Amino acid sequence: ESSAPADESSETVRNTSDRDDETNGSPPRQHKRIEKRKVMKPTLYASYKHLPEDVDSEAVFFIRSTPDPIPNFSSIREANENMQKCFELGTLCSSSTLVSLQQLMQLVYIPLLKASGQRNGDGELKATATTSRPASRVSFRTDKPSKDSEDETEEEEAGKASDGQVDSRMKLFLRDELVTNVEKFASHLEVVIKQVEGEVKLEIPNIVIAEEPAIVAKQSAIVAQLETAMENWSTVISNTVETILKKTHRGSGPLPEIDFWKERNSALGALAEQLKLPQIQKALEVLKAANVPSLSNFEYHRNEMSRYFIEAKDNVKFLTTLERHFKNITHGAGFPIVVETIPSMMNALRMVWVISRHYNRDERMVPLMERIAGELYERVTRAVDIRTV
Repeated sequence: ESSAPADESSETVRNTSDRDDETNGSPPRQHKRIEKRKVMKPTLYASYKHLPEDVDSEAVFFIRSTPDPIPNFSSIREANENMQKCFELGTLCSSSTLVSLQQLMQLVYIPLLKASGQRNGDGELKATATTSRPASRVSFRTDKPSKDSEDETEEEEAGKASDGQVDSRMKLFLRDELVTNVEKFASHLEVVIKQVEGEVKLEIPNIVIAEEPAIVAKQSAIVAQLETAMENWSTVISNTVETILKKTHRGSGPLPEIDFWKERNSALGALAEQLKLPQIQKALEVLKAANVPSLSNFEYHRNEMSRYFIEAKDNVKFLTTLERHFKNITHGAGFPIVVETIPSMMNALRMVWVISRHYNRDERMVPLMERIAGELYERVTRAVDIRTV
């Protein structure tokens, strides 16, 4: 819905008494004055399966939630009472569509999918029971069956129980895969939002350096502009690194550890890529040839940023090999999957401890192991009622 201005001319006739006419004894004359007024007329645009490109305002969407045709209601009151059962509706803002989608995934659909499998611990206990309990061999026949018929009945019931176990495990596996993919999509959305809206940009002066750096370094006016830009780069790099170092993990468990380093790698990586631009490289060569004193300060901040970026990049590379194991112990359907995951996860952790340059120290590995232990504790407390054990 948008408001389109429209000019309307309205004529206003006012009777005014002219004092001169009154004094002369003649009848008062009528004066006609034309006033122009701007009237805002709301316009409603309706579209199907696409948004009009020329509309830059909020939009309301309607999604039919039933495959059946919409009935013809007999009255407005009946339509108001029953129409909402046939549609899902919401609003979209063109300036924050990605943010709305990311919040919808994180705050609505992901918790809803997780709760569908672990509501009151039923999902955990049922998955554990169906995979560990033997097939039932109870027969409800009143007459005494033969040995062959007993064996056939047991085989049939065992086969049905086995099929039920396979179906149950398959459903739980598909549910876990869906949760994992939705979480991955939400994390990608968060990265895209930061790149589109919150990316730190280095301002590059509009100077074309076509000659050799040694020749341009003799032009004091250009050197002064480039030096001012370099000082601004130093400030941006220093503030960015300081802000990133203040950030902490969002949430418990091992998966936020991976997200923490991915976010740091993305932010510092975008800044490192900008420093590789040809314009910035040529500017630094000119300043180096001019031997400006502030170059050492810039080199210090750039080296510090590069050190943190290399660390984040290395940690993401090694922690990504553990992501599948962490997702199994966090979203796995039942304890058997968790138990099967622990040995392979420990082997992968040992490899990271041996090969990684940053997770081979206690100050890195011990907090990660504590997060893993905490996640296992949460899984047990959600699924097992200690009072009934």
